[in-house]
Amino acid sequence: MIINLQPNLYFVESSDSTTLLAYNLKEEGGYITFFDSVKNRFMKYNKIIENTEDRFVFQRDPSEADFIYTFRPFKYEEYLKYHKLFVLEKNINNLEEFKSLFEF
Repeated sequence: MIINLQPNLYFVESSDSTTLLAYNLKEEGGYITFFDSVKNRFMKYNKIIENTEDRFVFQRDPSEADFIYTFRPFKYEEYLKYHKLFVLEKNINNLEEFKSLFEF
């Protein structure tokens, strides 16, 4: 399956109140995988709820945790709103500077 959401850095919200950043979102053999700025995540999914250019939503398999995750393109305005969640070594002035932190 191809995930339609673009670009490659996402803001993630979950029904378990988790808020994450995600980078390199993929579907691989029944699992949704992504890097969350600390570690790689592998989540078995039950179903894909939405797969558009603006949003990717999936329900995690109940055998792991029955939560719904919503991915959407990360915007600089969200960085400003949630910047206290991120421990950075420098000030970020725009979205491109923020994205550059995730280029490996």
